[in-house]
Amino acid sequence: MRFRHKAGTAAASLTVALTSMAGLAVSAPTAQAYDWQHYPIDANSRLRNGPSTSSGSRGITTQTLDFWIYCYSRGTYVDDGHYHTDVWYKGNVHDPGTSTQYYDVYSWGGNVNTPSDPPAGLEPC
Repeated sequence: MRFRHKAGTAAASLTVALTSMAGLAVSAPTAQAYDWQHYPIDANSRLRNGPSTSSGSRGITTQTLDFWIYCYSRGTYVDDGHYHTDVWYKGNVHDPGTSTQYYDVYSWGGNVNTPSDPPAGLEPC
């Protein structure tokens, strides 16, 4: 929006600008809404920075815990002899065994006990 420097037209320009903006709805920014789902994650599961076995490690679960996931990615394909998938889940874990809260971590799908990989309704990251 440009303002004119002449006294007579500046007031008129400002009035027109404010009148045209009066109909605009302005809302405060909100946090991104996630459809959180929680599933058990196995003890001794490595939590990583990304959906890959080469991604940096953030920690290892000390026991079976709730893993609050909000999305999944396709990443490194892993076959541990019992299960095989390229699905990785991203979410948050609280491990009371170490008093550690892990935010925005990935875990390989074979360590997360979901009904399917990925579960119905879970969005890709």
